[in-house]
Amino acid sequence: MMAEPKDPTWRAKWLGQKLRELRKNKKLSVQDVAEYLGSGTATVNRYEAGTFPVKTDVLVMLMDLYGVGERRERSELIQLAEDVAQRGWWDSLVSDQAFADFVWAENNSRAIHDFQLAIFSGLLQHPAYAEALIGI
Repeated sequence: MMAEPKDPTWRAKWLGQKLRELRKNKKLSVQDVAEYLGSGTATVNRYEAGTFPVKTDVLVMLMDLYGVGERRERSELIQLAEDVAQRGWWDSLVSDQAFADFVWAENNSRAIHDFQLAIFSGLLQHPAYAEALIGI
């Protein structure tokens, strides 16, 4: 019996998206990257889809190819790749991977932005009530 493939975690998808953006910003094709790495295009596609972990040495090669020179950005990408491979303390406490990824993202956030919609009562749909409310 073959194990069902698991969906990539949110953090793996995030790393893949960042790698795809860096590649596209340099106007490189998947084929160009595959040749540079000495791998197949399927491997590069898996990296960018988040379904295949990116080893640190490969990530360093990719950052060099993509021109990622800023120390902070390089360390953030390496940390993200390590987070994909290593689970946090919360992963063992929850059974829902999406929730574990949410906790991971919150733990790694620098700022929290909140947006809320207000719910208006049905009375607001009545023209006289709306006019009275707006006129206040």
